[in-house]
Amino acid sequence: MRFLKTSLLKIFLLLAISQISFAQKPKLIVVISYDQMRGDYIERWGNTWSKDGFLKIKNEGAYFKNCFFEHATNMTGPGHATLLTGCYPAKTGIVSNDFYEPSIDKIIYCCEDSTYGRSPRNMKTVTLGDMLLNNSTKSKVFSIALKDRAAILMAGQRPTGAIWFDAEKGEFTTSSYYQRPAWLNDFNDFQPMMQYTGLTWNAVIADSLAQFDAVKYEANFPGGTMMFPHALSKEPDSLLLEGYYLSPYSVDHIFQLANFTIEKEQLGADSLTDIFCIGVSTTDEVGHAFGPDSRELQELYVHCDKILGDFIEYLDEKVGRENYQIVITSDHGVGPIPELIAEPQHSRPGLDAGRLKGKDVKKAMNDYLNETFLKGKPEENWIQAFSPPNIFLNISAVRASMISQQKIVDSLKSFVTRQTGFGIAVGPLELMGDKCPAPLDSATCALIRNDVYPPRAGQLMTYPKPYWIYGSRPTAHGTPYDYDRFVPLMLFGGGIVPQVRKERVAPADIAPTLARELDIEMRDVHGRVLKIEKKVFKK
Repeated sequence: MRFLKTSLLKIFLLLAISQISFAQKPKLIVVISYDQMRGDYIERWGNTWSKDGFLKIKNEGAYFKNCFFEHATNMTGPGHATLLTGCYPAKTGIVSNDFYEPSIDKIIYCCEDSTYGRSPRNMKTVTLGDMLLNNSTKSKVFSIALKDRAAILMAGQRPTGAIWFDAEKGEFTTSSYYQRPAWLNDFNDFQPMMQYTGLTWNAVIADSLAQFDAVKYEANFPGGTMMFPHALSKEPDSLLLEGYYLSPYSVDHIFQLANFTIEKEQLGADSLTDIFCIGVSTTDEVGHAFGPDSRELQELYVHCDKILGDFIEYLDEKVGRENYQIVITSDHGVGPIPELIAEPQHSRPGLDAGRLKGKDVKKAMNDYLNETFLKGKPEENWIQAFSPPNIFLNISAVRASMISQQKIVDSLKSFVTRQTGFGIAVGPLELMGDKCPAPLDSATCALIRNDVYPPRAGQLMTYPKPYWIYGSRPTAHGTPYDYDRFVPLMLFGGGIVPQVRKERVAPADIAPTLARELDIEMRDVHGRVLKIEKKVFKK
């Protein structure tokens, strides 16, 4: 009798464990990337948010205070490729938004595809979504964003669908690489961009808590000024499109599409896990136009907070808090407006900050090589392509010069580091193994090494000094410095208990951490599994 009781008890425990294990797998995983959301915004602007959006996720979920990308070229394409692959550009091959492809002697867009228009075929890795669909063919993986590269690179190689905004048509679309959802036309008809025509974006934050409006060097709102309020055009013209991209209305629109997608695809409706990725691209557009210290960006995040709160409420009702998990993160951070911090402010002197022009840098390098190695001889075009951070030499010119390539690279490296605004120049071969040439430190070498995808690596890689940027937009990103690498990481729902974590983590950790919950093992990735405290729900 004792044996029988013991056996029955074991059977009961095994069944209970089976039920608990099953219940712990979320029915729906939602990964939301707020493009260009720097990690300090959570603490810096949280006092202007409600308790129902970002702060609910921060206070009731797992809040990782120190999350940094561990690669150097922090741009939209590489960042979004990292989030669901767990890999940096050295493995994904997405080394920048646009990069030189030596095999075809052309600078290409990261999601460019000569057959399909847009696709993930330039990405050399799979995502968690790909692995999920390989194990569970009836699961679904969807991704939506304003930017095509955000939707495409988070979704993976063969998702159920990837949707982005077509600026030319003013509606959401996809490419022939994917199966176009039958309901997408209905959404474009019922929820068009035109619904925002003539609306006004008003400031809502109390002046005592707000950033100064009309920060020096920021852009004007399309058709208006630097100052609130900002009105969208009353006509279906280019100003309406620009205002849409630079206002909370495009955030509202992407979450309208999110709810519509969940409804039509019945995401999270059965026992099989689905993955849904949302790219909030507006935050990047506003950050570039007005800068990270602007009232526009601060006001935008108040609206993002309200929209997120409504979305959480929707998921609670539709899927149930215990059945879904939300991940909040970003693809990169951003630096301040160079001209702004170059000016003396209060008690601190102006910082060394400024701008670089890619065309001018390329010409200066070419002129230097001609002067150094071809004195009195016909000039050559030494630089085949300059696709920051990679410099590609014209191999034909190198061979014709009868000078060793290494001598040319070393000379060019010395020249670049002497130029105003440049801080780093290193050859990929110098980083092989654990090598780290002086004067670089090992941490910086590791960041750059994670960007070296050999088929797309130049003979030399360069980065500006801190607070120096490329381009004419008020601010930019793409460097190995902390302000470009620091992003939020918060996980919420699915039994996650409130916890504040101070250990150093990375966005590459998201994919392997979620994979562990789905009993999927992600091998040969840069990320690691994070330990997150959870309570257990019984079925």
